Amino acid sequence: MESTVKTSASEREIVQVKNYKIDTLVFTAGFVPFCNVPVCRATCCYWGVYVDVKEREKILEYKDLILKYMDETQPHDVELWFEKEEWDDADFPSGKCVGTNVYNGKCVFLTKEGYCVLQIAAEKNGMYKWALKPFYCCIYPLTFWEGVLTYDDGHAQDLPYCGINAVHNHAGPVVEICKNEFVYVLGEDGYAELLEIYKKWKQENSNISGVK
Repeated sequence: MESTVKTSASEREIVQVKNYKIDTLVFTAGFVPFCNVPVCRATCCYWGVYVDVKEREKILEYKDLILKYMDETQPHDVELWFEKEEWDDADFPSGKCVGTNVYNGKCVFLTKEGYCVLQIAAEKNGMYKWALKPFYCCIYPLTFWEGVLTYDDGHAQDLPYCGINAVHNHAGPVVEICKNEFVYVLGEDGYAELLEIYKKWKQENSNISGVK
């Protein structure tokens, strides 16, 4: 599981919604209209993800269900699903996280078609689609860094379809495009509040390049 380097939260412009600090980078960074797995092949998932240790416990609790939907490119030995070392990280609810392993050149939970087997297993069994999926997978391209909700620009450096450098594919700023991800974190009311802040911010910063 690879790590990325981002600037300190103290170096960024922050707004607040409810109890969440939000980086205004989400007002300017561009993103694609939607995640298009047949096109991007889930490139963002290839390096694995850090999950809260509680999420690991939940995934292992449903291991028999998940195994039913794994294909031949994925490890059916649950001991290979997660890295052994745990890390202290305040951006996770329990304060501890662990990485998913990379197997056959991709996250262990990624099918050969590029879809998350955790989401497949949940949907096939009448559960909410993100019931088993790690939080940071659900909210991508958003992430938390030093307690601030922001755009995962470090991870996006190497993504040819939706990343920072794929401006030809961008349909608008992250704050407008990624409604579902923001609602998952902030709720409908929180997202509406954020959009109001964004409108005011745009008016005040209309002279900045890239802000329309």
